[in-house]
Amino acid sequence: MPTTRESLEAALAADPDNRTLHSAYADHLIEEGDPRGEFIRLKLTSDDESLPDPERYRFADQEVQLIERHERDWLGPLFDFVHAVDLFNPTNDQATDPIQVGWKYGWLHDVRIRCLDVRLFDALRRCPVNRLIDSITIVHPVVPDEPATMRTCFQFLNDVPFRSLILEGFESLGDRIVRILNRYLKRSRMFHLVLDGCGITDDGAQWLAHSRFAADLKSLRMPRNYLSPIGVAALVEVGFRVEERRTGPGWGADGD
Repeated sequence: MPTTRESLEAALAADPDNRTLHSAYADHLIEEGDPRGEFIRLKLTSDDESLPDPERYRFADQEVQLIERHERDWLGPLFDFVHAVDLFNPTNDQATDPIQVGWKYGWLHDVRIRCLDVRLFDALRRCPVNRLIDSITIVHPVVPDEPATMRTCFQFLNDVPFRSLILEGFESLGDRIVRILNRYLKRSRMFHLVLDGCGITDDGAQWLAHSRFAADLKSLRMPRNYLSPIGVAALVEVGFRVEERRTGPGWGADGD
């Protein structure tokens, strides 16, 4: 029989925007002596727009202090990646963080990844607070054996709940990206997909439109790709609302 904590977490996974559930979960964690309960309670309170700004700012400052004290425990194996300046050159203080995370109600809410490193994706998979992620954005890095690396990373991603997946700048893969997604992401998980500047042509759009993978998508957006009206029409035909937009040498398509 599930514990109260497990029951509340399952309810939140099914309804992640329910503030009443978040409040009940915070109360339960506080009763258990878990500081994440206080963190959630502070966020719920600071979101109250009826409070004077100075009070809201004070609560927000307290949230930051709690993160600083407890983030290592909350993030688990992901902590070292969030605070690594550069996995491959630790002395380079100007490098871009391999991963950036945003919090909401005591859970990871948005994740931005700039490093196709299998260890990072494994750490995200094992992160204790990864259950209510709204969006994961992966920005194209330059890596050796890129398709093989992506396949392994996506296999770890299968065990990470998320509502939206955003891929930015994978132009070197082009149409192969939709085949990699189709093959290595688990079926029967509904999510929003954004393929931004991924070099996708009409061939890729038509293949995607007629693939089983498309049935798993709640929505599809494809800005800054290389779609002509032919590719746009193929996506519209299977139910995606597409907005044509000229971008550079090709066409872009947005669907919602």
